[in-house]
Amino acid sequence: MKILAIDDDLMILELLKEAMVAHGEFEVETASSGKMAIEIIRESGAVYDCFLLDIQMPETDGIEVCKAIRATPGCERTPVIMATAMSQTAYMERAYAAGATDYLIKPFDFIELNTRLNAAVRTVQSDSPT
Repeated sequence: MKILAIDDDLMILELLKEAMVAHGEFEVETASSGKMAIEIIRESGAVYDCFLLDIQMPETDGIEVCKAIRATPGCERTPVIMATAMSQTAYMERAYAAGATDYLIKPFDFIELNTRLNAAVRTVQSDSPT
């Protein structure tokens, strides 16, 4: 599964990458800003199986990145999991309204993250026409 993880905290990105690659099921690319993520997505198109992104980032936040993902041809149904410290209902509502598939509060458990990633991708695959 190819994932693009987006977070302005480089330590979080490195931890995510190491933990997810250790499972052996994931190929993880990272972006350290919303702006960088949008550029990567626009250049590469629909090559990712899932997006994992933070909400609170300078300049372009995760909500705007989620909207950009949904506006990218081929990414309209790709799972977007918000992994953020923002636990307030208003943030969750904005994330889901922007097209998020799931919402995970930091600090998160990597087993739970793995389960949610796999469930999100299975759901999209089962909904796809054969």
